[in-house]
Amino acid sequence: MMKYKNGYIGLVVLAILISVIAFAVPTEKTASFWIAYIFTLVAILGQIYVWKQGNRKSKFLGLPTLYVGSIYLAAQLIVFAIFKAIPTLPAWSAVVICCVILGIAIISILSVQSAQTEIERVENKVNAKVSYIRNMQTEVEMLAEIETNPEVKEKLKELAEKIRFSDPMSNEKLQALENNIAEEIKEFGRSEDKIKSIEKIETLVTQRNKMCKNLK
Repeated sequence: MMKYKNGYIGLVVLAILISVIAFAVPTEKTASFWIAYIFTLVAILGQIYVWKQGNRKSKFLGLPTLYVGSIYLAAQLIVFAIFKAIPTLPAWSAVVICCVILGIAIISILSVQSAQTEIERVENKVNAKVSYIRNMQTEVEMLAEIETNPEVKEKLKELAEKIRFSDPMSNEKLQALENNIAEEIKEFGRSEDKIKSIEKIETLVTQRNKMCKNLK
């Protein structure tokens, strides 16, 4: 909210300026004038909502949200100027033109919200899937850090590297295998033959990667 403070002040000033022009300039206040005037105030107030959405891209027009909002406001100001200058234009024309402009703006903003919701859903899904590999790699790297046996330490580093380049995407069909790998890593510290345990984990990781490839 704070980053747009000057912008909000600007909107207030713009609304006041439009009102001054609307009522100070001597023209007939017909129905078309009032319709254009009210829709213009709505366009000004609508910028607050647009700014709150951030500068996301509209899937409808492929343009940044703030740009879409600016175009909407500019178009409505032009329409207001026309109906202010020619108050004898029929009221129905003001209603149609203003509604079309507002409708396009609303569709654009709604498309942004829809696109953003879908993006967030996919990102959350992907993050949940890739977290398994990241966590497994971190656990093995931590085991390598505290390992005192040089040979075992080197093997753990190699295992961590192999996990690092493993397929990051998981799958429900891999859950049993991935749980098995996690359990082997968890029990590693109590293993009597650590080299053998590492080899077993490597075999399971290789099996998982092959299954990942087959599931694609």
